[in-house]
Amino acid sequence: MSFAVTGVILWRFYRFAETLKVVYPMLWMGCLLVTPVYMIASTTTIDYVWSLLCIVLAAELLLAERFVVATLLAALAISFRAANIVVIGGGFAALIGYEFYAHRRLTSSSVRLAVSGIASAALGCITYIASYRLAGDSWSFMAPMIGPASMWTLKMQVGRFVYKGLYVFGPVAMLILAAVIVQYVRRRGRGETVGYDASFQRTITLFWGFVIANILLFFKFPIEISYLIPAIFFFLLIAGSTFFQSSLSWTVALLVSILSLNFILPSFAQPNIPGRSTSAHLRFAWEPGMLIEDMRSRRQYLGCKDAACYIQHQNLSLR
Repeated sequence: MSFAVTGVILWRFYRFAETLKVVYPMLWMGCLLVTPVYMIASTTTIDYVWSLLCIVLAAELLLAERFVVATLLAALAISFRAANIVVIGGGFAALIGYEFYAHRRLTSSSVRLAVSGIASAALGCITYIASYRLAGDSWSFMAPMIGPASMWTLKMQVGRFVYKGLYVFGPVAMLILAAVIVQYVRRRGRGETVGYDASFQRTITLFWGFVIANILLFFKFPIEISYLIPAIFFFLLIAGSTFFQSSLSWTVALLVSILSLNFILPSFAQPNIPGRSTSAHLRFAWEPGMLIEDMRSRRQYLGCKDAACYIQHQNLSLR
């Protein structure tokens, strides 16, 4: 079912790419598909792709100003993952900001967006009432399991954010993205980039809202790279429609570099305690890729039917 859901997500990605006039939509869809954390999430029972589909469909309906159904889908995304309230809130805030910027006043569309956003949060939180009651009328069950304070000094938090963020697409892909963005900024400074109509700008503004909110959330809790899956979806659409434009060679290079991360992973740091580090030192090494490691982990946990078995095997898979 998760794999079927990701098929729908890829279909909507392609439709968005066509709307934004991305030159090589199939290649960009490929970039999403082969991104390791997305590929892994697409073949597991965890809810990453399920909540992403709700966000994607809600985004389409918000752009079409079909606020009632968009509200219900956004609420469903929040009910899947409570953290989605931040991501979705970023999208609503971006669209409201765009409306105010474009019209220089508070429009009826802005008001409906605000009502839709508040209603989404309220409806999405209904699913957590039972947990709230079972926790003694407390939100303590929402406390993140992040380990002792020694793991979360400012230095360690920033280090985790930067280092783990580097492996969203991989170091090589990040270098390619940096080079292309620098080229784009230079071209724009010389007035060589194409102009964008209001519909395009509105869509990209919404996407940036999702991306920036997701990145800020990840900065607060830089634990699993998979937390950035919504940002991955929308950033690839932004990149394909703006920074890369008609560059086939750079697009193929990005696709290949992301794909390679599944099979071979360049490591630049060694934690003092794998999985619970309080410090790390620089050390370069070539390691098995993220997909290879995931397949090994799945084989390792085969036959486990309770938490004790999982805990017994967990230390063997810590990196």
